[in-house]
Amino acid sequence: MDEQLDFAPCGYVSLNDDSTILDINQTLLGLLDYNLQELQGQHINLILTHASQTFYQLYFFR
Repeated sequence: MDEQLDFAPCGYVSLNDDSTILDINQTLLGLLDYNLQELQGQHINLILTHASQTFYQLYFFR
């Protein structure tokens, strides 16, 4: 993660085409109470609520 984005006031996450987490900034890691090793390589659904998963599937990843 770019150093300027790593501590931005909002969360950033990078995904691959399979919705796998590639990188996530420190701000979002702190809000979720995870470390990078726990989330890197995991599916985005791990950090999304059920409602957010539905929204993501309908509008972001058809």
